[in-house]
Parts: sequence; structure tokens; C-alpha cells
Amino acid sequence: DVTPPELTCPTNITVEFTNQAGTVVRYEVVAADSCDPRVVTSCSPRSGSGFGIGTTTIYCSATDGFGNRATCEFTVTVLGARGVKENVMAELLALRPGVTDTPDGKKLDEAVEHLTKSLDSDLWIDQTHLQRKHGEKAIQEEKETVKKLCELIKDSKGPLTDAVLQGFVDRIVRADRLLATVGIQDAINAGAAQKKIAEAQKELARGDTEVAGGKCDEGIEHYRQAWQHAVRAKISPAIHVTGTRLQLEILGDPGRVYVIQASTNMTTWVNLATRTADRDGVVAFEDANASGFSSRYYRVLEP
Repeated sequence: DVTPPELTCPTNITVEFTNQAGTVVRYEVVAADSCDPRVVTSCSPRSGSGFGIGTTTIYCSATDGFGNRATCEFTVTVLGARGVKENVMAELLALRPGVTDTPDGKKLDEAVEHLTKSLDSDLWIDQTHLQRKHGEKAIQEEKETVKKLCELIKDSKGPLTDAVLQGFVDRIVRADRLLATVGIQDAINAGAAQKKIAEAQKELARGDTEVAGGKCDEGIEHYRQAWQHAVRAKISPAIHVTGTRLQLEILGDPGRVYVIQASTNMTTWVNLATRTADRDGVVAFEDANASGFSSRYYRVLEP
């Protein structure tokens, strides 16, 4: 027997996340051999594994008793917050032609309008990250989307069932919670101020309480605040504006005063400047002396 087994992989799989780590995905490959029933199949990662948000390639093989081997591969894509909301948008648009009641149609159109604004590419970095400056607008627009969907749950007279509408609401809420939890974890990893992290975690817990009580739009507002606390007072990567100057951007609270410090050894810190955040919470600072050091570390303090 010199003929390899026939091995069939599934088509590429796309699913939505179920938690911050991604989700568990199960799949099935089919192997057959006309000469030898003792075909051994293996895949990596295996079916039933946890897959992170993003795309993972699965490699599979089938080997018969004579050492003949066949291979195939496919991908598993786990959608994050942005992908989930894009799916919700597509499903809402697909339902719209069947909604003939004028008040229901208006509410659904308003929900779609807010969700469209929230998906503006200028507000997003990737599946789980929003732009630091204005990303909160995406969560705010999603809050308005949920409000309209909840109004439909209370008053809909058309084909939109409560279960279907609640499913949309739950997916949007879950996506916004993911944005908040990822923001908090990023802040922890970046060594952001413990005070900000504690405030973010407190808002996250408040959001969970509101959602559990059926107040989804209020829960989203707390998730927005959690995200906002998490991204505030973090220094962006330094940008070279000339050969000798570095530019730093700090996103803090509007009107708040910040002290910018620098160090060459992470032990001794020197005050460089005191700045007040503008109405968007932004502080821009240029270090004219950066080129005089082989390494330079920065931090921000709130007096």
C-alpha cells in the first residue's frame, strides 16, 4: 500500500468570542483509506481547544498502517468586540425589510444609525482595542443602540421577537465589557497608576451589577467609564519629531494637572514639566534633551 489516506478538513471556521480569552472551538476531520482501516488522525491545536481572539491555522494529518500520510489545514477565526458588532449590524440590516410597522422601523433605523457610528474605523485599532483619544465614542454610540433595541423589546408590534432583540443586546453588552476588561489588563501590563486601575475595576463591577439587574444601557455606561479610567494617564510610545527631540502624548482627565518626570535608571526621577490636560484630556510634551541619553524613561504623576 503506497496510497495515502483521504483526509478532509472542514471549511474555515469563524465564531464569536465568549470570554476575554476567546472561546472553545470543536471541529471534525474525516479520514478514510481503501486499503487500511487503521488510519490515525491528529490535529494541532486539537478540537475542543481554547482559541484566542484572532485567526489560528489548524494543521491536520492522517497516517495509515503502512506509513502513508495525508495532510490538510484550515483556519479558526475568533471575532472580538468589533467583529461581534459587525455581525449584529449585518443581522439587523437583514431583518429591516420585514419590519413594516412604522414606529418599529424608526427605532430599528435609529439603532442601526448609532451602531454604524460606533463602527467608524477611525475609532478602532483592532478587534479588542479602541483609539485612546476618542474611542469612548464607540461605546457611547453602542449604549444608544441598546436603548433603541430595549425600546423595541417593550413595544415591538412586528416580527421582531423579544428573544431575538435580547440576543442582540446581550452580544453588544458582552462586546463592550470585553473592551473594558482588555483596557484594564493593558493598563496593568503597562504599569499604569494603581489608583486608575482600581477605579476602572470598580466601574467594571458596577457595570456587571447593572447588567445583571436588566439595566443594560446603564451597564454599558459603567463599562465606558471603566475603559476610560484604564486608558487615562498612560504615556504613548515616544515619537521622534526631529533628530534631537522626543514627543510624548499623555491622555488624562480634562483640566487635571500632571507632572512629567524622566529617569535614566528607573530609580532617580527628575521633574521635566508640569502640564494641564486640555478639554479632551490630552497633554503633549516635547523633551528637547532626549538625545543626550543612551536610555530615557518617563512617567506621569498626579499631584
